[in-house]
This record gives sequence, structure tokens and C-alpha cells, in this order.
Amino acid sequence: MSVYNTVPTNKENSIAYKSSVQIKGEIFEGEPGTTKKQAEMNAAKIAYHHLVLPEFEGDDNERPDH
Repeated sequence: MSVYNTVPTNKENSIAYKSSVQIKGEIFEGEPGTTKKQAEMNAAKIAYHHLVLPEFEGDDNERPDH
């Protein structure tokens, strides 16, 4: 189960959102986004690259993005 923590930030006089996601006890923080959904997707991408892609390194034919 994943748990998101998304908070507004004041970045250069505009509202942005910063999000982190906790998966299996690890916390991954993404780049800020202009919406909550975008910020959560950014955090999810970081988690995905950390948790899933290392399993496929060295075998480009089996990577899920190919």
C-alpha cells in the first residue's frame, strides 16, 4: 500500500505542491508540481524508477517501458 503526503508550497509567488510517497517503508520525494495530482505523479515516478527499474537493468528487452 502506498501513502502520499502532499503539501502546498509557495514557490516564486505561485502555489505549487510537493509530494512524497511511502512504499514498503521507504519514502520517495518528487519534484514540485502545479497540481496535487502532478506532484503525486512525480513522487510515484521516483519510486517506480527506484523500486522497479533496477530489476530490469542490463536487459533492455524486458524493461516495461519498451
